[in-house]
Amino acid sequence: MTINEAFALIDAQEDMTGIGVRQDGGEIVLMARHDPTGLITEVTEHGAKDIQSDALLEILRGKRESRVLNHMTRVVGYMAMHHNMNISKQGEIRDRQKGNYAIEAV
Repeated sequence: MTINEAFALIDAQEDMTGIGVRQDGGEIVLMARHDPTGLITEVTEHGAKDIQSDALLEILRGKRESRVLNHMTRVVGYMAMHHNMNISKQGEIRDRQKGNYAIEAV
């Protein structure tokens, strides 16, 4: 799939926003946000080339690990690469994506 096809796929999803496209060296990079979790993912031109659309959507929604795409989040108060965070922050991000929230009665 091309970057343009990936952007169109993302724009067609109700829970995702295509943030934009930028040039990184000689490669085109697409940035997308999964709105419910705030997870921002960069999709490189090379990474989009061989991926199927349903696999890309699973990665963008945080339901599948990626070896090609870079995840970013704002969970720490500023934009940070997901793989650079310590184990505790990565666990916090996974918990937020599950949506298992509860308020205990006192």
